[in-house]
Amino acid sequence: LNNTWDGEWQHVAMVYSHETNTLSSFRNGELVASKTQTFNGTTSNNTDIYIGRTYTPVVEGFYQGYFDDLYFYNRTLQGCEIYALYSGQLLEHR
Repeated sequence: LNNTWDGEWQHVAMVYSHETNTLSSFRNGELVASKTQTFNGTTSNNTDIYIGRTYTPVVEGFYQGYFDDLYFYNRTLQGCEIYALYSGQLLEHR
């Protein structure tokens, strides 16, 4: 996702599929980018997660804005589910 800002709130979703090793980015319910991305290693409850910053800790790498209503799912969401979230419909099993 590029860092465009039009002065309005944006709905942004990032979805990673372990089955296809694909990282997909959605903005306002629409798929805007998708790429193959392999993650090595494991994650645990005591591993740091960084939201709104690049992997390397440089000043330019920090997101300049606000986050509201962050959700994490234990499964890969489908595009129609991302659109449902964007349009205000709630999903079961968050």
